[in-house]
Amino acid sequence: MKNILLLVFMSVATMLSADGIDFSQSEWQDIFVQAKQENKIVFVDAYTSWCGPCKKMSREVFTNGQVGDFYNANFINVKVNMERGNGPKLAATYAVYAYPTYLFLSPDGELLHKGLGYLQAPDFIRLGQAAVDPKRQSAKLAARFAAGEREPDLLRNYATVSYDNNDRKYVMLAAKYLETQKDWSTYENMEFLMKYADNFDDQPMQYLLTNRETFNTNFGKETVDKHIKKSIVKKLYAGSGKPLTLEDVDKTYQQTFPDEADQLSLEFRISYYDRAQDLNKYTQTVEQYMDKYGSGDWEVLNQYAWAFYELVDDRSKLEKALSWALLSVGMDSNFYNIDTVAALYYKLGNQHDAREYAKKAIKHAQDTGQDPGPTIDLLYKINQM
Repeated sequence: MKNILLLVFMSVATMLSADGIDFSQSEWQDIFVQAKQENKIVFVDAYTSWCGPCKKMSREVFTNGQVGDFYNANFINVKVNMERGNGPKLAATYAVYAYPTYLFLSPDGELLHKGLGYLQAPDFIRLGQAAVDPKRQSAKLAARFAAGEREPDLLRNYATVSYDNNDRKYVMLAAKYLETQKDWSTYENMEFLMKYADNFDDQPMQYLLTNRETFNTNFGKETVDKHIKKSIVKKLYAGSGKPLTLEDVDKTYQQTFPDEADQLSLEFRISYYDRAQDLNKYTQTVEQYMDKYGSGDWEVLNQYAWAFYELVDDRSKLEKALSWALLSVGMDSNFYNIDTVAALYYKLGNQHDAREYAKKAIKHAQDTGQDPGPTIDLLYKINQM
């Protein structure tokens, strides 16, 4: 590892701000010299230029004052583009496969802790707090578990770290932790179960279903229902070794959410037909769902409206899609749904309204720094009508 540190030579980006994280401009080997001198861990923001969540982290989280206070006090911070210079070599060394990845390295380059994905500021601070705590560092937890240790604190911490890293072993670790607990009804254990135990057919989830009202009282019915629904979807898509049938879907929802079963089954079918690329059944089910339940979410309305623009030619169905898109604009006017309205008016042959909405979409994109290119192309086609 020390040889790697001596060989790796790259320039690193910097983000200078009165608040937020101060990222070092030093070269790679000098960062570790400084880390040794100051006895600090090196925090590496492993990013790519095309990664949307990476940009969002830089814009919204790294600039946060509290985040900056914690990370500047505890780490030597550096940003590394993993697709330039020696970035790919670093990615291979530390098994970086998704972005953004957060690496926490010792002054000798040993991987101590790891994180992944977009995190809100409080969660990102908690990630850093785990990195400076030897009892919660992911590398040490993995080594202890591999050596056969099964203490409750180890299992709990390792489950948490695995969950944060999108590592599915958290399900197994959570189950093993709960096996060490005689009383699952403590608030601490119920909270743990709510977050990490999400295999629908496993004993922890069945315990939750049996004691649903207690969980509702402690965490709120909406939160509990959301967790149960998530575990059901995972079960249905993962299957049990036999082909998934929609009758299984209906039965599962009838057992767990009898008052919402029809709506939930339709929602599942929309996703199911979309994944199966059965476009005819997809649009039929979307229409059936919207006629019966509608939606109060502008993104869902826009998603379905755009799908109909792309997939449907029937005029009456396109007019329904237009009504969804207009409702979406009324809820939250933005480039995406204004563009959808323009496209639907175009497909319906309404040149005047298509042109007006296309112009609005282009202006909105220009005002908000988005790419209006596709809408400019649409406007050209509208003008040729």
